[in-house]
Amino acid sequence: MKPQFKWFENSIQIILPVIASIYGLSQNQQKVYRALEYDANASSDLIEENDFGKNKVLNLLEELIDQGYVEKIGRGQGTRYQVK
Repeated sequence: MKPQFKWFENSIQIILPVIASIYGLSQNQQKVYRALEYDANASSDLIEENDFGKNKVLNLLEELIDQGYVEKIGRGQGTRYQVK
């Protein structure tokens, strides 16, 4: 995972990834989980941040939901995801 940079008018915010493992999650599941922790909440955000395809991201999200790490909010194009 790469650091995230956000530019504001008078400052820059740098978000560094945490390398610790989340118990029982694959490396790809951890990447999606971490992205959700750092403000990504739509599948399109996760696709862009992790360079995964749409189907892979949706499958990983479904696995995280089944394991109780993530919850799904809404339906259709407005669907959002958040860490529980």
